[in-house]
Amino acid sequence: MSPTQLVNPRCTVCGNAPTIRETTHWYFDLPKFTDRLRSYIVQSKTLSENAKNFSLKMIEQGLRPRSVTRSNKWGIPSPFPGASESTIYVWLEAVLGYVTATVEYFIKRKKEEEWKEWWWNEQTNLAFFIGKDNIPFHTIILPALLMATHDPYSLRFHVGATEFLIFEGKKFSKSMGIGIWMDEALKLLPADYWRFSLALIRPETKDTNFSWSHLEKSVNEELNNQLGNLVLRVINMINKDFEGVIPEPKELSGSEVSLLDKTTKARKIVEEHMSNYRFQRALVNIMELIRDCNALLNLEEPWKKVKVNKHDAGNTLYVSAFVLKAAGIMLLPFIPDSATKMLKYLGLNPERIEWRNIATSFNEGRRVVKEPKSIFAKIETHKLVEKLAAIRGEEVEKEVQLIDIQDFSKLDIRVGEIVEAEPIEGRDKLLKLSIRIGEEVKTSIAGLAKQYTVEELVGRQVITLTNLKPREIAGITSEVMLLAVPLESDVSLLVPDKRVPVGSKIS
Repeated sequence: MSPTQLVNPRCTVCGNAPTIRETTHWYFDLPKFTDRLRSYIVQSKTLSENAKNFSLKMIEQGLRPRSVTRSNKWGIPSPFPGASESTIYVWLEAVLGYVTATVEYFIKRKKEEEWKEWWWNEQTNLAFFIGKDNIPFHTIILPALLMATHDPYSLRFHVGATEFLIFEGKKFSKSMGIGIWMDEALKLLPADYWRFSLALIRPETKDTNFSWSHLEKSVNEELNNQLGNLVLRVINMINKDFEGVIPEPKELSGSEVSLLDKTTKARKIVEEHMSNYRFQRALVNIMELIRDCNALLNLEEPWKKVKVNKHDAGNTLYVSAFVLKAAGIMLLPFIPDSATKMLKYLGLNPERIEWRNIATSFNEGRRVVKEPKSIFAKIETHKLVEKLAAIRGEEVEKEVQLIDIQDFSKLDIRVGEIVEAEPIEGRDKLLKLSIRIGEEVKTSIAGLAKQYTVEELVGRQVITLTNLKPREIAGITSEVMLLAVPLESDVSLLVPDKRVPVGSKIS
């Protein structure tokens, strides 16, 4: 539907009717490439089926010319004659950035033409890990742009598209503090904990939800109890009963042979999942091996057998070590730091390990590490929540507590008027506001740039909290806080229902 077809349209922020303006733009003739794109997608041996189906459906609905310019001062200046007031639309420069980044890489190394050996090589494979809403940019728009150059670009695209990940049942929003950001995450836990936990719920076929309870369960039950404890049990028994040397197997039991066979087959299963960008399924298969190995230990009880039949106990520990070696290799892409420790504990050199070693035996006389330490540690999410709040300088959200009128009277809440608003360079969601409160003008840094235009804010009366301690945001001291209602994907400012004297105290 075209915006002009809307009946009685209204702005959701200010309630006013939008106006239609005539502007001049430059377009990319995408329909011209319809047949070539259809042929490319159908014949591609690298695009996944979901990427193909999504793209072909879009082609059958009819491709339309795509605007490559916008009437916007923020962005890359348009190079077209007469387009000095326009910038390049992000959908164009973003996907071409894959190429230009490669070009820049080689220019900095004084190998100006070497980028062509990669992009113009028909054997080059390109992998993109994106959300499902970005599929057409990588299967239709980017290929069409490269076709338009008439240069021999490789189109062996692998598109690993996922559904959406949400946070505790809500959409991620930095302005509203919904989510955990990378710098915060690494201050809370080792990277491997996050990698493992997120890979387990990677939204490969449907939207999935991250929760603190999931994080705690995946770390405590899967990483620590299943994997970490298994490593320590096996290594410690080999040290205690076999002088630190992984025993040679002879006459394995049926359950031991079965687990070795399953481990060898798991290599191909995991390979297939990884090739199809089904990383969550690959990880689930690896962890199934770990659970099966724990079950084998509990069934065979080598700590008891070693007292009456050391040979049988040695068989079980060999099979367990074999499974841990295979799992350690397959886990390297998921939890590289922890998997590296696992392999070192088994006396292996991770730098010399190859994927084929999943199915190979140990060298004779292979020694395990003498005193292994726990690779993982249990976590308590309530402590992580408190730590995250401390990192952000926030109070931890607790049960609502009643306050008396004396506590409320400490808050100096007044009506202010926004007299100036301006963007902050490099912070596209923030605005610097100058707010008149009585005879004073104070500064507030507010995350309103996506919800309100500068013109909509100037002259508006707002409700402010004036006696908070000043806080530095984006390098600017924010002196007052605007009161607003945070919505799922929006913000609504609190305002008086009629004009009142600026500086009026709210009580």
